[in-house]
Amino acid sequence: MQTVIATMALLLAAAMPGSAAGPTAPAEHTSGGPLLQASTPEVLPGGHVGVPTGPLPTSTLPTTSSADGVDISGFTCDGNDGPRIEVLYVREATMPDRSAAMQPVLQAWLVNADAAYNDGAARQGQSRHLRFLTEEVGDGCRAVIKNVLVPKGSLNDLEPSVKAVRDLGYIQNDRKYLMITESTKVCGIANYSHDDSPGPDNKSNTGTSYLRVDATAGCLGANAIAHEMGHALGAVQNSAPHADDGHCTQSLDMMCHDDKTPTPDCPEWDAKRLPDCGGDDYFNVAPPAGSYLATHWNLARSRYFNASDTPSNTDYPRPGFTYTVTNVASGAALDIDPADGSTNDPQRYLAATPANSASATQKWLLGYDTGIQLMNNDSLLCLDSANRSQKPGTRSYQDECAGEDGQRWAYLPHTDGSFSILNWLTGLALTQGTPDNPLVKQQVYAGAANQRWHIKRIADPAPLGSADTYRLAALSSRDALSAPIASRPGTAVTHNPRSDETSQQWRLTARGQYWQLRFGSSDLCVSNNRATTVGGEVTLRTCAITGTEQQWSLTRIADGRYQLVNRLSGLALAIADGDLSVLQQQPADAKDRAQVFAVTMG
Repeated sequence: MQTVIATMALLLAAAMPGSAAGPTAPAEHTSGGPLLQASTPEVLPGGHVGVPTGPLPTSTLPTTSSADGVDISGFTCDGNDGPRIEVLYVREATMPDRSAAMQPVLQAWLVNADAAYNDGAARQGQSRHLRFLTEEVGDGCRAVIKNVLVPKGSLNDLEPSVKAVRDLGYIQNDRKYLMITESTKVCGIANYSHDDSPGPDNKSNTGTSYLRVDATAGCLGANAIAHEMGHALGAVQNSAPHADDGHCTQSLDMMCHDDKTPTPDCPEWDAKRLPDCGGDDYFNVAPPAGSYLATHWNLARSRYFNASDTPSNTDYPRPGFTYTVTNVASGAALDIDPADGSTNDPQRYLAATPANSASATQKWLLGYDTGIQLMNNDSLLCLDSANRSQKPGTRSYQDECAGEDGQRWAYLPHTDGSFSILNWLTGLALTQGTPDNPLVKQQVYAGAANQRWHIKRIADPAPLGSADTYRLAALSSRDALSAPIASRPGTAVTHNPRSDETSQQWRLTARGQYWQLRFGSSDLCVSNNRATTVGGEVTLRTCAITGTEQQWSLTRIADGRYQLVNRLSGLALAIADGDLSVLQQQPADAKDRAQVFAVTMG
């Protein structure tokens, strides 16, 4: 049975050029079954809801782009025959046509969606690339996006939109048609077949199916494309171990509901972007013999992937790791503007300054909040589109990290190994104006050298060792763990704005697989006072070798970002609201930024 499932926001306020002509070969058959519209919009991973928000203004984005001659390397041009994903930019006559303006960022979204599956396959040393319909451009390759105009009212729902594109000839029986629309009726929606049989004749692997993403605000991006593609490819079957109405329940997973309680299996940021956190529900390139995915439908077997036994993802930037970002034209590094003021201040403009490997402000951690973010490793603030402006020439600055499109970025790979960095809100490319002009702005993408960046991974900047002192700052407030210099047993552990004061210095002492958090050079350690209750406050107690109430597991969330879970209670250390409030222990939730600490030496 094939149903329609409204799922993780496959939004795309974007567009792409191309011919409106239909496929060259008629379909021999289509997959059957009724189209059943989900009754209400769902909360999508990242917290988005597919609800109408009104049309986007036609002046939001530039209307021209000179990107057609630029060599990008996101895909391999391996012909257009056989099973393919065909991308259609669909609009009604009264809706704006932004196909040319959004070409670069849409190509980047498609590349990044493909990378999510490929990075998932790389966990077991293989690769999987989505088989898009592609075309050669210079020395590179891009996805073909066809510009499709449909009658008024066709985009009110999935079923009439499917009928409209079918009437135009998009009915080829080895196609999955990804419709990117200018409507705002839903966030994302897709055909979904209830068939968990493991063989190549699985309904998700045969016939024609359709998936759609709308220009609904807050949904736009690669994560939504990957999610809706997951449904079209057959995820998540109701028989799967963590199934929940076409989704899964582990939360930190491409196909899981974001409002479900996260499991400790996949706490890292990158897990939210990748398929199947446990490799046991819908995607595993090498499932154990006799396991669920060895005996049921497994997306990794889909004919809509190009498969290889060797990985091919080593050069792409990934959330959870730290990078330097240097401009191809000038060699300067992305940095916080060194003009008057503190580099820790929100709304400080970004600049390209002489590259310096010792500079903390030139190190960027790729975060993830329903899309890739760039978090400065020194300020703990995120790269943002200044004042939410969407005009060419808009500057970029750093601001408090939030789940906004202005803070989400896509990378577009080039054949020379560099990347353009495109903003989800504006569709514009991060640009250094001239080599002697350090301010970084956003401009219409042309693929020029000053819009290309070398993104180079560096070592995790926060190694753990008992000989060093560390500062621990929660990502929710950027406040650091603190205690009075003259602390005694029973002194509460609080938090203050980060500083170089010794009151914020801590040492990590290994106790087997756990750690004690020792206050400076004292003999006092952070303890939960043998409490196992939620909300219990933490204090300093005399360090004890065997005291499990003083032992904390350090769970990696990303480079230099950790969650501390108490061995005795199983609860996580968390910043509480209010200045100077005492730290508490709360149920472990890797999505809670009050529980994720930047651990930096100093």
